[in-house]
Amino acid sequence: MYATLEYLSAIYRWQRRRSARRQQQATFAMEATLDHVAFNVRDPMRLINFYTEVLQLAPEKVAEYQEGKAYFPSVRLNASTILDFIPAFRPKSSCSLGAHLHVHY
Repeated sequence: MYATLEYLSAIYRWQRRRSARRQQQATFAMEATLDHVAFNVRDPMRLINFYTEVLQLAPEKVAEYQEGKAYFPSVRLNASTILDFIPAFRPKSSCSLGAHLHVHY
């Protein structure tokens, strides 16, 4: 019985030390927000229609895209994040962006 109590006490001390180390490590973590995610797609307007009509997300730069003033349309996912739909087939003179995501620290 004595060995069992000693063993349990050692486990308890080890868990407390481990928990303290984890809390200390957590204080050094950075906060990050997702700014945007860009997708290469065949038909940006088809996706815009889905995201705005079915999922009720707010469109961004759709009129400018349809007028040829913007390279791609977007939808707003939340206050800090947008989804960009970059046409997979675009003229060589247009932007050279590919699929990517952008995180702010």
